[in-house]
Amino acid sequence: MVERSDLFRQRSGRDHESLVEATRNKRVRYRSAQFLPDGKSLLAYVDETGELEFCKIPANGVGEVEALTSVGKVFRFDGVPSPDGKRIAYTDKDQQ
Repeated sequence: MVERSDLFRQRSGRDHESLVEATRNKRVRYRSAQFLPDGKSLLAYVDETGELEFCKIPANGVGEVEALTSVGKVFRFDGVPSPDGKRIAYTDKDQQ
């Protein structure tokens, strides 16, 4: 769940009201988060570099954010991870 550009995930099990903050950097905005097939990581758009890039984020909030794309010359959107989570299919503003 993305709320005011912060990224959270809801814990499963009995405590359905508990949220885990997956990110801690308040100077970075997160958008369009979704789970990767491993269930342990999230795929999201992140603007840490000044451009929106796809990043892999630990869903439990422990660990580093891993940039998956760089040099965002054109806006990317509709990112869909492959079944093994190793690749991302996406469209960009130039329709490439």
